[in-house]
Amino acid sequence: MEQLQERELLILTRRIANSLRDVAPTATRRLGLCKQLLSGKVNHADLSPLLEKISRLAIDERHYWIGNFYALLLPSSQRRAQASYFTPPHLSKALVSLACNEGFDLFRHTAIDPAAGGAAFLSTFAAEMRKKRVSTESILNRLHGIEIDSGLARLSETLIANRIGTT
Repeated sequence: MEQLQERELLILTRRIANSLRDVAPTATRRLGLCKQLLSGKVNHADLSPLLEKISRLAIDERHYWIGNFYALLLPSSQRRAQASYFTPPHLSKALVSLACNEGFDLFRHTAIDPAAGGAAFLSTFAAEMRKKRVSTESILNRLHGIEIDSGLARLSETLIANRIGTT
């Protein structure tokens, strides 16, 4: 994604998150807004411009922006306290590629992400496993994430399911 487009998308995402923060004061409500973006069917008109922009993106970029949107819905003090910042797709792809090149076996090994909020790494591992035709059951049994925000934990699960086609 070009830098100018990324900056414009960040400005849009921040603006929409700021306008909806009062509508989504809980993890469950934030997750609900993110699921609307993921499904492509928004019930809240303010989400439409963001959906229009992210629906044109590749799945990893779309997931990244949905995770960022969730984080931007948090009050800034909570976002800082939780260190709710997400790994860009090009970095997660590079790390997964490096792990595979260094011996991570997509058919046998287990991945654990200790800060799994946006599912950047786990979703990328899931995509690589799916490309190699690893079974859905095996993928789900061998990818594990830890997350302190319950909504982000559920968002991670949802993004992985979306990535491997089980939603």
